[in-house]
Amino acid sequence: MNRKERRKFKSFQKLGDNMVALPKDTGLATDKVVMEEGKYTKVRFPVTPDAKARGIGFERMWVRIFSGDTLNGWGVLDNQPNFSDFNLGQVVNYGEDEDGFPQYKSN
Repeated sequence: MNRKERRKFKSFQKLGDNMVALPKDTGLATDKVVMEEGKYTKVRFPVTPDAKARGIGFERMWVRIFSGDTLNGWGVLDNQPNFSDFNLGQVVNYGEDEDGFPQYKSN
């Protein structure tokens, strides 16, 4: 499948129940409120090859923080993944990416 054949999602296009396409450099105001409490952070996770072929760059999911802060640390995945190969309840590491958002970091 070439680049032109990939499906491109428009910003804020609905992808499913409680899922919407966001530009890479965007966060939601409601996310910031929850993250300021310091118990959860929304982390970017890599997606499956099938999801990537559909034009999905990454999946953002909530992580309950056990060590660290909202940008760097480790915690437990608190979402059911739809586009990635992670599991609800999985322990994950994350760190700040080049855009200033938390991103999954492999061990």
